[in-house]
Amino acid sequence: MKPRVTLHSIPGVGAKTARQLSELLGGEDAAVQALLEARLPDIAAALGSERKALRLIRAARAAAKGYNPDELLGTEDAANLLNTVLSHVATYAASRPGRIYILAHSPAPSHAAADAAKRLQERLSLASSVEQAVLESLADKLRNLDWPRNCVNARRTVIVTEDNCRDIAALSETLGSLRIVKAGSIDEILEIASQSHYDDIVVYVRNVGELPLELPTAKKPSISQIAPEAILEQVRCNKTIIEAYIDVDRSHRPLLESVAKSLGHDPAMLRDAMTRLADILRIHEAEEYGESYRRLSSILARLEKTATDVEVWANEEARRRLEKLELRLNAVELLRILDSIETGNLHIPDEIQEAIEEVLLEAEDKLARELGLNEEEARIAAGMFEASPFLPIRLRQERLGELRQLVERKKALEKLRAQQALAAAIEDSLWAIEAGYRVLLELDYLQATGRFAAEFNAREVRFSGEWLGVGIEEGREVGLVKRYGADRVDPVSYAVGCTGYRPEGTSCERIILLTGANSGGKTTLLKLIAETVLLAQSGLPAPARITHLGFFDKVYYISKPTGMLSAGALETLLKRLAEIVEEAEKKRTLVLVDELEAVTEADAAARIIASFIEQLADTNAVAVIVTHMAEEIVKLVDASTRAAIRIDGIEARGLDENYNLIVDRTPRYNYLARSTPELVVKKLLRRSRKRHEKKLYTKILEKMSAQH
Repeated sequence: MKPRVTLHSIPGVGAKTARQLSELLGGEDAAVQALLEARLPDIAAALGSERKALRLIRAARAAAKGYNPDELLGTEDAANLLNTVLSHVATYAASRPGRIYILAHSPAPSHAAADAAKRLQERLSLASSVEQAVLESLADKLRNLDWPRNCVNARRTVIVTEDNCRDIAALSETLGSLRIVKAGSIDEILEIASQSHYDDIVVYVRNVGELPLELPTAKKPSISQIAPEAILEQVRCNKTIIEAYIDVDRSHRPLLESVAKSLGHDPAMLRDAMTRLADILRIHEAEEYGESYRRLSSILARLEKTATDVEVWANEEARRRLEKLELRLNAVELLRILDSIETGNLHIPDEIQEAIEEVLLEAEDKLARELGLNEEEARIAAGMFEASPFLPIRLRQERLGELRQLVERKKALEKLRAQQALAAAIEDSLWAIEAGYRVLLELDYLQATGRFAAEFNAREVRFSGEWLGVGIEEGREVGLVKRYGADRVDPVSYAVGCTGYRPEGTSCERIILLTGANSGGKTTLLKLIAETVLLAQSGLPAPARITHLGFFDKVYYISKPTGMLSAGALETLLKRLAEIVEEAEKKRTLVLVDELEAVTEADAAARIIASFIEQLADTNAVAVIVTHMAEEIVKLVDASTRAAIRIDGIEARGLDENYNLIVDRTPRYNYLARSTPELVVKKLLRRSRKRHEKKLYTKILEKMSAQH
């Protein structure tokens, strides 16, 4: 039974961090879920650090399987090597979520490794059944995949009466910035609504029939009715997931359906839900909210220019008609005009007033016709131009504002009703975003591990808790492949300890002294062994055709010292060796040590290593120790321990035509190989073009020949 994960059960999560995660991610359960699903942006935003976020993600995922993420890592060298190989595997992921998902892996100790082994073999089997071209095509379609985003938020104001307030109280928490305004009566609701922008409000009462039809109303206390834009925005901001899912479903349906079923989803239901989301999203983004909405949008888009154009037309038309007007005034009318000028109250002849009034009426009709106004809108347009007998005819801006406000309110109402219908159609399909994301993430993980496995020809990993050791058939060290390419790296087969792989000449020896040529590949072999164990116990493909592995609880990898250590550093190293022996007495331990003799004088180093081996011989340890002092060490080991030791060697046979070492990278079992430094000197001699270098290399070779 898997342990229940809480924030406080995750290594590295203290009280402060737990509080930050809970507050910013919507509670402890939501924070734990975000960690388990490797949602780096959410965690990093809460913590202010991507590095810390990844560390906690890895810790949470390990805790869910019952172990500490660093439990297997005995040294910093082992931890660094794990990070390096995980980073390389992650480069095969198409999406950033896929890369983080791989980087969040950690090696499981023996008590939890069986699950990792089972999942690994299942994925290897599935990946091997898919052609590489298909996996590469799948990767192309997943490059834009992003983490799901929670965008269910709304800045809408809900106007309610006191007895309806409780109906939508729960929505306030879900929607975040929802604002509730209480009104004492329907009349008060109408008053508040009349002073508000219709884009911002919705009115909810249980009996919608009590409200005028032109108000933005909600029929029930649901998100789709109260704030439909929140649902539509949730779909829009997860567009990459929806589009990627539909794209992959079209091109890789059998594989997608297989993965969906393995995660417990009905592929047909998921496909239908995703298609529905995509269809609604297309309508929403195109604002296809119906003919009435389009008409109102068109009016608003053309209102200012059309009104101005009609104003210009009205003035030009009025002047044209007045120019054609022939006035015949009698003496009485002429005297009346002269009197009105003198008194400052100009009298305009009836014929002129009638001509201008006709133009005003025609201008109002023209405006209504060109904008496509309905009867209600046209009534406001009826007073759009000033009723004055004087020129120029002027547009009444306040009247234009009234028309704009009316159309904007009607447009907002149409938009709300359309969005309510759209949101209601997909409210029950939002689950598909999360489900689809998990399927796509698993596909990205599958194609990444499948392509990594193909590069290393990794076909099978065989595990057993009864074994204690590592067997590698045709393995390639990750760093070498990364640097030179798989086709230029010779595969290596090797066995240490007791597994199902027992090459001729081996007898389950658990302590190996690895000898051989300089630059022959001893350090590379150590790394390959470590990478094989760390990746396989993390549930990732090991870099070998077939891997045989008995589970370990601890991996100690100690890289080659760069020089003789100081007294303090030597003391630290000796304490580390004692720690390894103590751990190996209790746990299944892998020990990989590279040329430990460099730490001090040769004689002292040989005695340190011999003592270390004697102590390891009676524990649960499997050890490979690279050394140039194998003979000296074996002589110093107790006779009872010598039978448990095997000396293997990587031999250099000479130089090729390009003066490169000819080396069989696979060690020979029970063989003491020489370091052959003279081959390195010969290589330098043949390549050198400088006289003083040639002279030195020649002298060194003479001394070496005399020694033999």
